[in-house]
Amino acid sequence: MSLKMALTAVFLTLALAWMPLGAGAPAGGTAKLLRGQIEYTPPDGWELAVGSSNESTGAWVEKDGPGILAIQALPGNAMVDQSAARAIVKQLHDSHMKAKDEVVLEPSLETDDRFAIRIHERFKHKEKFADELHLYKLVGSRPCMLTVNAVTEDEAAAKKVHGVGEETLLSARFAKKVK
Repeated sequence: MSLKMALTAVFLTLALAWMPLGAGAPAGGTAKLLRGQIEYTPPDGWELAVGSSNESTGAWVEKDGPGILAIQALPGNAMVDQSAARAIVKQLHDSHMKAKDEVVLEPSLETDDRFAIRIHERFKHKEKFADELHLYKLVGSRPCMLTVNAVTEDEAAAKKVHGVGEETLLSARFAKKVK
């Protein structure tokens, strides 16, 4: 995974706080990535972030809460192993140092058998507090990541937002091959 890709994920979630919103997916509906190759269930009560979603990325903002998330289908050759996890943690740490963020919880690997990689961090970036979770897993043979950010210092509220992110990535499934 490249530094550019990891930093894009970090700053995409922070930038979403200022993005205009579009209509959310219908209740019980599905959203698609990669021309329908991957389907997932968008979070209920969240809206699509206009301008931040594209063929490989779906970005969502909680309508009446502190949640922001982006789910992304990564390039097919992206690694989601422990070596990649350590590199991502280092990249996140370095980006916080460069941005002079106030780090409350250093980017840390957490164990969760549902995901290939799980990284948790808490920091303040330009006066905005972020409790952020980075999740990676294979969907079929395609690596996918989800970054979910709770823009709050309330740990209980952040845990709830993180749970929504976990469920969103866990809902992702390989739907079809591109013809």
